[in-house]
Amino acid sequence: MHCCHAIRSLDPDGHRTAKVLRNTFDQLYDGQRTGRYRWDQLHKTEKTHCGTLVEINLHREFGFADGVTLDYCIDGIEVDCKYSQTLGGWMIPPEAQGHLCLILCANDHESTWSMGIVRITAERLNTGGNRDRKATLSTASRRAISWLFERQKLPPNILLQLDPESVERINTANQ
Repeated sequence: MHCCHAIRSLDPDGHRTAKVLRNTFDQLYDGQRTGRYRWDQLHKTEKTHCGTLVEINLHREFGFADGVTLDYCIDGIEVDCKYSQTLGGWMIPPEAQGHLCLILCANDHESTWSMGIVRITAERLNTGGNRDRKATLSTASRRAISWLFERQKLPPNILLQLDPESVERINTANQ
């Protein structure tokens, strides 16, 4: 997979991707304005929007070309970008069948993230899907993921490491 090599050449140690994920979480929390600093404080629509922001922010960071059908064109190959808060939660659209997906997940509480590439085939997807016909990778098919980075350290969310009283004092001081 040529795009794996292209991504690794742009981000050999994963620091750029980790920075994008940290900044995306912080962008969603908008802590200085809202006082929020945890995933569970976000509204459902904001959580849904996280995947779109990850896709946009990776696009900007790495300067990937736009895809014709999918999100990116990396090293001449169409690639769809999918983010999930949980490993295996990626919602794969029908147009990704036969193509590569750049899949990411990150957990702010655990300060970890992973990114891999997988070719989407009908055999690898769970049946059923939802009303927009998106499906998830079957558990067995997750073995087909070529991990570029697995369970890497995400730059920490310092507020998650503090006691609630300290966070409250910080938020009060910012108002």
